[in-house]
Amino acid sequence: MTKDRPKYPLLPFAQLIWDQMQYLPDIYRDKVSLTFGALTIDVSRLQDAVEKAMHNHPVFSTIITDQGEQYFQPSDDILKGQFHAIEYQLDGDKYTMQFAFSRILGDAYSFRLLFQDIFRAYTGKPLFEDHYWDFLHRYEQLKSSPRYEADRQWYEEHFGEVTYDVRPNVDTNESLSQFGEEGVIVDDLTDVRPQIQPVLDQYKLSASQYISLCVALSIMEYNGTDSAALTWAYLGRETMEDMAVFGSLHRDIPIKITKKESFYKQDLLRQIQAQMTQSIAHSSYPYTLLAPQNQIWDYAVNVLTSITEERLTQYAPIPVQLHIEENRQAMSLLDVDVYDDGGMAIVYRYSATHYKPESIQKFAALVRKYVEWLLESE
Repeated sequence: MTKDRPKYPLLPFAQLIWDQMQYLPDIYRDKVSLTFGALTIDVSRLQDAVEKAMHNHPVFSTIITDQGEQYFQPSDDILKGQFHAIEYQLDGDKYTMQFAFSRILGDAYSFRLLFQDIFRAYTGKPLFEDHYWDFLHRYEQLKSSPRYEADRQWYEEHFGEVTYDVRPNVDTNESLSQFGEEGVIVDDLTDVRPQIQPVLDQYKLSASQYISLCVALSIMEYNGTDSAALTWAYLGRETMEDMAVFGSLHRDIPIKITKKESFYKQDLLRQIQAQMTQSIAHSSYPYTLLAPQNQIWDYAVNVLTSITEERLTQYAPIPVQLHIEENRQAMSLLDVDVYDDGGMAIVYRYSATHYKPESIQKFAALVRKYVEWLLESE
């Protein structure tokens, strides 16, 4: 049945989710609803737009085997698949599309891309073709290339001997792999966001990269050390063609910061700039996700650039309400989600099995301290 259809291994992040799904089937499953006024929407045109957008992304016609391989199989019903389902509901004057997706199909950027395509199709605009299978083919070729091996060697040289902390000390003796309920703490940094921008411009950093430096410094102070590391979520789309791909392309790359006895703020900012540039340049090799190093990096703080609900629906041609059903299962020890869209907020998502709320509040206060400290004159 599938012998004439090429099979590809899962991409690194999708493989991580696949492995976790073997004992937690519903992990990384998102539920999102878009609700329109029933009298403001052309229902038939909207449903056609949804199907057109989904047919544009091959991942929705992908089968994943028990061995964790993927292949293309045309779908008789694009709205329902192995790892996704879309349903419509009319309730009085409200018309709702309910989406259920596993993130094994795609990263956070991907879902924004899908909504954008739905709205483009609804208004008759062309869609950018998704070359997902070409990406998989190129990635498999890359894995046997000299560059891939050189990137592996670079990571081994720079991160192979772990003599630094990758998270604030946990509060319990529970196994690091036993994630429980998720705790959430939010810190609004909108008040200092205008002062941050000149620093970002000068050192060519994004807001989440700047926060990564502050997180590393906070780990050091929290644990009483002079070096710390974490992972930073890189979009992983390096060409305009890749920007149209719905898939698990993002990469968690390692970052290590060292604080010397006498140091200047500009030295730390140059250090994070160099770390980001070098780690991104070598990120073809998924260092943090592969054994044995994943035994360390799976439990490191991860800093992400997150997307606001307003950004997810910014291309909607008519008013729409978006609702995301929160998953209370902790996905990691500590994720630091950076929302930077007009204002600025940091959301700390942590495993309540391992951290007390007051510990994360203390850690968040340290991050804010360094956010402001780096802005002060030498």
